Amino acid sequence: MDYPSFPGDYRENIEFPKKRCIVNYMDTSLHEPFNEDEYNRTIRGILKSIPFIDCGGFVITIPTSTHVTIPAGMSYDWHSHPYCEFSYIRAGEMIFRTREEILRRREGDVFFMPQGVEHRRGNDATACTIDGFMMEFHSTGGVNINNAVNAFAMKNHYTLSLPAAAKEHYASMQEEFSRRGRFMEQRIKLLIYDILYLMLSENFDELFSGRKSAVMDAPMRVFLAAKELIESQIAANISIKDISKALSLSPNYLSQMFRKAGELPCGKYIQERRLIRAYQMIKENPTMKIREVAESLGYTDELYFSRVFAKRFSLAPSAVRDNDPF
Repeated sequence: MDYPSFPGDYRENIEFPKKRCIVNYMDTSLHEPFNEDEYNRTIRGILKSIPFIDCGGFVITIPTSTHVTIPAGMSYDWHSHPYCEFSYIRAGEMIFRTREEILRRREGDVFFMPQGVEHRRGNDATACTIDGFMMEFHSTGGVNINNAVNAFAMKNHYTLSLPAAAKEHYASMQEEFSRRGRFMEQRIKLLIYDILYLMLSENFDELFSGRKSAVMDAPMRVFLAAKELIESQIAANISIKDISKALSLSPNYLSQMFRKAGELPCGKYIQERRLIRAYQMIKENPTMKIREVAESLGYTDELYFSRVFAKRFSLAPSAVRDNDPF
């Protein structure tokens, strides 16, 4: 399969390991011990150098990822995610419930939960180890991509197919992390890119269009440029006026282009990103108080922040750490 290039593509300069095998993360032969926190920090840092993956009819951005081992019997209450959750079951079994059905996924399966879908993990679940990427879909072809993704996920009972090559790439990621070689970050970046591209092309082929086109349309270029500014200045109460000035565009043109590509008005998107950033900060900083999170993102009223947060995620800010393993 031919893959489109992305900024900083080192494919021509790097040799991947010639020998690859599927390695179970619960096998500590490569890691004694395997440091999940260090691995998560490494992968999340690498993701920052992958601005997006262009799939022709849509692009995806990857705000975060996780590798986590969930003990048997640990339950999580009803909650939803601010992004699409792509979880590869490396070991064990995962049992989740949506409002409509019970989902049982075993080692080697892929669990896919669209943003906004409420789900929970009961106390009957066994131990499992999960590698997950949190993704956002953005349309480049005028289709409401999130509606299409949600419909696909529901139709397929929140399960995706993962090609054998992608599973081998997961094993190679672990090998690269273990070796800590000179080009570890570049190699892992390419592996992540290929894993997600293989998975997307396998499952969402009907959404791909013009797959080999290297030209991205104007709305998506504007959207991605604005998104980068919003992400970097999310705590500074950045406004549409600030973004349009930085990009040398009129506010009206910015709003039009943003809405075509992002499926949300720019103002609502900024609010959405602030709440998503709050979600991530609460989860990744266990000692940080909710008030401190709110203030760091420009919310002066903690009660108001808690109210809009709960409305968005069906979960109080204080409950995020207890109800979301990702």
